[in-house]
Amino acid sequence: MKPKQSIGDNVRDYRKKRGLDQRELALIAELSGPTISNIERNVKMPSVKTLAKIAYVLRCSVSDLMQDAVEIK
Repeated sequence: MKPKQSIGDNVRDYRKKRGLDQRELALIAELSGPTISNIERNVKMPSVKTLAKIAYVLRCSVSDLMQDAVEIK
């Protein structure tokens, strides 16, 4: 059985595949560093607009970032 993923896990995985650190992703996506950190740590659920910015930078789709994601409470 595949382990459960969160949107934050997916963002982190795609970011690392692209060789970016959180600061670089935030800068290119025009977001704050803490926003990326909070998303990856599942502290904050990103808006669709924020996910779209991240997906554009990571060259993937919003659907890719949501793939196999479960809500973390």
